[in-house]
Amino acid sequence: MTDRVRRDISYDPALMRQVTVKVNALEGVNLGQGLCLLDPPDAVLEGARKAISDGFNVCPPMDGVAPLREQVLKRVQDFNKINCDAGNLLITAGATAAFETICQTLINPGDEVILFSPLYPFHLNPLQRSRAKIKTVDLMPPKWSFDLEQLEKQITPATKFVLLNSPHNPTGKVFTKEELISIGKLCLKHDILCVTDEVYECMTYDGYEPVSLASFPEFKNNCIMMGSFSKTFAITGWRVGYMLAPDSIVDAFKSVSDFVYLGSPTPLQHGVAYALENVPASYYSELNKTYLKKRSLLANALEAGGLPYFQTQGAYYLVVDTRERFPGKSSLQAVTELVEKVGVGAVPAEDFLLPEHRSDLSKANFLRFSFAVPDSMIEAAAERLKQL
Repeated sequence: MTDRVRRDISYDPALMRQVTVKVNALEGVNLGQGLCLLDPPDAVLEGARKAISDGFNVCPPMDGVAPLREQVLKRVQDFNKINCDAGNLLITAGATAAFETICQTLINPGDEVILFSPLYPFHLNPLQRSRAKIKTVDLMPPKWSFDLEQLEKQITPATKFVLLNSPHNPTGKVFTKEELISIGKLCLKHDILCVTDEVYECMTYDGYEPVSLASFPEFKNNCIMMGSFSKTFAITGWRVGYMLAPDSIVDAFKSVSDFVYLGSPTPLQHGVAYALENVPASYYSELNKTYLKKRSLLANALEAGGLPYFQTQGAYYLVVDTRERFPGKSSLQAVTELVEKVGVGAVPAEDFLLPEHRSDLSKANFLRFSFAVPDSMIEAAAERLKQL
């Protein structure tokens, strides 16, 4: 029966899921998957329960329920400083669905898309299914900087868009205002789009601030922004996100999204709308304080195991450099050793690389650890890592 599966569909589980299976079998501590195991705020749960009780259980309007659209529009105008109107907004079944919609709407076979590497694997899969030609630009540690000339050299007449996520998964890089402007100018120069994934926008540290490319008027018509509430409200299973797109293409996105997903779950949209309206401003500052504490806990745990790491600027991950502790080994070999010796799971670099780069030890040399877990899990991991 496998010969009936489309050849461009990959049905192998992601490496992070393979690691999860191994860790669970050993009853270990999994700091790999970035699911966010914290408790959601009461307001988002209260809003969803009320919506269910009040009968909001049918399919939503194509572009999202009115209360959520109103709250998201207010948020992107106030928080992201984006000058837009309701017609530019589409509520989606999470940011992943937003990106799938973008790929299905914009990409023809052979079109080129440029990603920053390391990359988020769930960006890669929709591009592969759309038969895009994928190019990458390296992010270089320790600050995960990039070469603007390398980026421009990757642009050709076939380039459809540049994709970036900031704060970045897996590295935690927060693209600066100057970096974003330089990318935006290249997109304008070559008349291509820039797609931004900003799902970790509420998690930035040490003076780094989230900046939206779409907030600059000169780039507004070349920018598509994706956002989500999965991380902000610790509701990764709800699948409530959104996208902002220029007038010229937003209606096409709405049609494709409606045909494929029929929208994000209606009562959960209402729950997020209620939370956006009712959580105090202090929620977001306390969220950052919580993550800063967890970042320190994880940093101490890694140091206890002799694992050097790169300090994160945003999101909720720390990236460990495997070259010193596991010389001559790939990150997949390193995490396998880590799981088998002490029962601690992380995500290997191979999961964040193009297939043709996964055997390159100059790239496959890091592990991603999540600190979006209860303190007790980080403390348990610390005790295990001391045994390395």
